[in-house]
Amino acid sequence: MSTSPTKPTVPLVATLFAGSLACLACGQGVPEDSAVTTLDVTGRVVFLPALGVTKVQAVEETVTFRECWPCRDRDDVAHAALVALPGVAARYGHGNAKHRLRLALDGLAALGHRPPDKLDAAEVSALMRHLTIPGGSARWAARFAPVMAADADPATSALHPWSHLTTEQRAALREGYGALLADRVARVSPPPRLAPPEGDPQACAMCGVGSVEVSAAEVHCHGGTVRAREHVWRPVRFNAHVLGGPRTPSAQQGNLCPVCSDETTKAGAVGAEAMEGSYLRALRSEGRTDEVASIRQGAVPRLIGWAGHDLSETSAGRPPVPPNEKPWEHILVRRRVATPCNSPSST
Repeated sequence: MSTSPTKPTVPLVATLFAGSLACLACGQGVPEDSAVTTLDVTGRVVFLPALGVTKVQAVEETVTFRECWPCRDRDDVAHAALVALPGVAARYGHGNAKHRLRLALDGLAALGHRPPDKLDAAEVSALMRHLTIPGGSARWAARFAPVMAADADPATSALHPWSHLTTEQRAALREGYGALLADRVARVSPPPRLAPPEGDPQACAMCGVGSVEVSAAEVHCHGGTVRAREHVWRPVRFNAHVLGGPRTPSAQQGNLCPVCSDETTKAGAVGAEAMEGSYLRALRSEGRTDEVASIRQGAVPRLIGWAGHDLSETSAGRPPVPPNEKPWEHILVRRRVATPCNSPSST
């Protein structure tokens, strides 16, 4: 069965009234009662009939626009939101952040949505992440600057707000809005627990925790559970004896949870110093301040990392050690702390 080719979208435009200019965002005509914005045009798309192709011809022109009051209001909304969020403004630079947020709000408007009532840091970041690019591409001014489209005419305006949008532009806006909605759902969803990546030992090589809690929003930002696992867990290679286990002829492959990864970075290697730092953090989280004080005074217990303990058990013909529900549970709960002495040094 044959199918008809998709009919291209033709922008719905109209000739401007005398003295009017098109709104740089929604494209509708604006009379002479607002400020003019001038943009530089550095190129123009031209059609070459003999070759049946288009090319960009370099030009040096300018094109002028105005803003209708609904679009101007979105600029005020973006400014007010960033004044209330100095951290976001500082991260991107106030001018850059305002521009990006304004483009995202334009994207919402093109879909018929008003700015959100609550523009906190998470919502502003999500808007800029998902709608800045499609929102910027949807503006009327994007047809003219910096490169003017072949069918763009400065003497025209959109027939009605956003009527110039193509099928592709509307699809990009809907895709961005869908991602924004998914982001909103993730922010209020319960935080999932992520195990190490599939195929790897299913516990942290040092503290033995089998999963770590992350926000649903973070999982969404990474594109799903698989990539979030790869981001949260740090892959490492080590010899089991640096974690208190038996020496082996080859290095072991494992993963570190965020806490143990942080302590390993501080120490410079997987080993005694990193284990001690991670163990102290676990004691503090359990409220065992007396033991923390004792270790600080030099009574360092013989720490056995989960991977070293697991290898010791399996080498002796005993069952593998299951992952811990809490960090260092194989020591804190099962009381496997030996007579205080220094743990094996890292190599």
